[in-house]
Amino acid sequence: GEGFVTFADAESAKGALSFSMQNLGRRYVEVFESTPEEMTSKASLGHAAAAAQETDSVLRLRGLPYDVTIPQVTEFFEGYGVTDGSVTLGITADGKFAGKPSGEAWVQFPSMDLATGALHAKNNQSIGGRYVELFP
Repeated sequence: GEGFVTFADAESAKGALSFSMQNLGRRYVEVFESTPEEMTSKASLGHAAAAAQETDSVLRLRGLPYDVTIPQVTEFFEGYGVTDGSVTLGITADGKFAGKPSGEAWVQFPSMDLATGALHAKNNQSIGGRYVELFP
């Protein structure tokens, strides 16, 4: 889902950006700067509609080559409406490999039907010599 947080000061808000591309429990999260206008706009969509708009058509990829590029992932899903802007590559959050590619990615599809089609057609197919697992 998507949420908004209001901070007491700009310094705290900037500090929160360091939590982007990490896990919150078992879920991967991204943290972005926003505006009060954007928060109001999203809220006006209605909570259920906004959540469905943002999360229903995302697949997680695991097993990617560590040097994979966003264009390679986009090409892998050719015919499924994926653009470079709808691909997020994972980064290891902590430990010895902190800041390095994690071998995971998240891809937002234009519709649930396209995501489901890609899941069935592309699961365990290869990118760069590695087979890639897909998860809803």
